[in-house]
Amino acid sequence: MKLNRKAGFTLLEVILAMAMAATLVLTLHAGMNIALRARRQTAELTTAVRTATIAMEMLSHDLESVALPGDHLAGPFLVIADPGAAASLDFFAVSTEPSAQPGEAPVEGIHHVMLAVRPDPVPPALVRRTVENLLAPIEKAPREEILCRGVRSLTFSCYDGSDWKDSWDSSVEESSVPLAVRITLELDDPSSASGILAMTRIIPISVKAPPTATADAGGAP
Repeated sequence: MKLNRKAGFTLLEVILAMAMAATLVLTLHAGMNIALRARRQTAELTTAVRTATIAMEMLSHDLESVALPGDHLAGPFLVIADPGAAASLDFFAVSTEPSAQPGEAPVEGIHHVMLAVRPDPVPPALVRRTVENLLAPIEKAPREEILCRGVRSLTFSCYDGSDWKDSWDSSVEESSVPLAVRITLELDDPSSASGILAMTRIIPISVKAPPTATADAGGAP
């Protein structure tokens, strides 16, 4: 009597299939590792540049809305160059805040901006402090936000029309605000040979009148 054997895989066929599957998995794993390594290296190369660019854009936005010192609630324009430490910038700017009532136009007001490097975080960070409600009955602590970390140095230079000055005080200068401010920011950059990324930007200063001053001038007889 002839036995009816069922069709199936031999042990050799199973071993070969497992070897092929293992080879495919190893190939995919190696490819993913290469892709992830390339992505990580690209991110490291662009992180410092992206961070410095975003910080410069925020500083430019503030400086493009400088309020004239002594006009309405605006205080002095100050650049302090501290030897052996990062400089600081203190000024007032006109900002646009959304209206509390839906459908109404945004409301413009003056806020106080303070920029400096705070050494206590590790690594040091560029910090932006703002006071938005200058008419608040109770003085509140400034709102603080970190623009970027890993700051090596921060310097400001003010252009008065003929020379660049490392410091500025609107109460003693011939012009209340400089014509332009040059900002140089140095950050840690592990991807570069020097380990430092330096970025410089010159921002023209165009004084913006506070909304109340504009309204009063328009309503004057």
